[in-house]
Amino acid sequence: FAWTVATLFLYLLHVQVHTDIFSPAFARMHRGNGIRQSVARWVLARATRVRVVSLALKEKLIASGVKVPITILPIFVDLARFQSITRTKHPRFKIALLMMGRLEAEKRFEEGIQALALLRAHGHDAGLVIVGSGEERARLVAEARKDKVDGVVEFVGHASDVLPHLSSADVLLVPSAYEGYGLVIIEALAAGVPVIATDVGIAKEVGAIIAPQSDFAATVLAWASGGPRRGELHSYPYADQKEYVDAWVGDVKASANA
Repeated sequence: FAWTVATLFLYLLHVQVHTDIFSPAFARMHRGNGIRQSVARWVLARATRVRVVSLALKEKLIASGVKVPITILPIFVDLARFQSITRTKHPRFKIALLMMGRLEAEKRFEEGIQALALLRAHGHDAGLVIVGSGEERARLVAEARKDKVDGVVEFVGHASDVLPHLSSADVLLVPSAYEGYGLVIIEALAAGVPVIATDVGIAKEVGAIIAPQSDFAATVLAWASGGPRRGELHSYPYADQKEYVDAWVGDVKASANA
């Protein structure tokens, strides 16, 4: 639709990409995503400029044959809000694992449950808090029961404020099959919570501990034994919202002057 309008009225077509649309996992996870990939290739080939949210996403678009100018413009996060939280201990668990996001297949929340089962099998007093809602909840409840950790997995549903959960977390787990960005990774690291993630979105750029998708649980177990117990945010580009807005406006102007 946007391409049609741009063509009819001789507008510039500025396309934003916020997820890893060319990941093989993207095509597998949901019905219709293969068609979306084909449409994306067609539209991106006709764009004036493309905006993405991470370096990894830019590199994947280039590798997929996108030849128009690509700008990296990460999502804005109010870092001060997360940097000011007080870290506390979880009231139930010595090691509190945290997962946040939509309970959908591509997020692979079952990997966190399996990591929890491995930690407890090795004698760690660990529990898992899952913040979010979605279609996978019933399956994840069944997974926790199957792995005999349902008594130490807390499903808290959607939370309008994640700060209380971050404050009592020892680590955030992000075992996603694909991500374009990974907002929760930025939030956790800004709060000083270490993050264990697959190599998706901005995970590697900003200081997450990278785990292989093939054996995510083993990385969590190694972390439980040796840390680190504090996360540090690397390479975040904005000091405040004004810097983000200025970068956004500058990118639009660059399109107009192309």
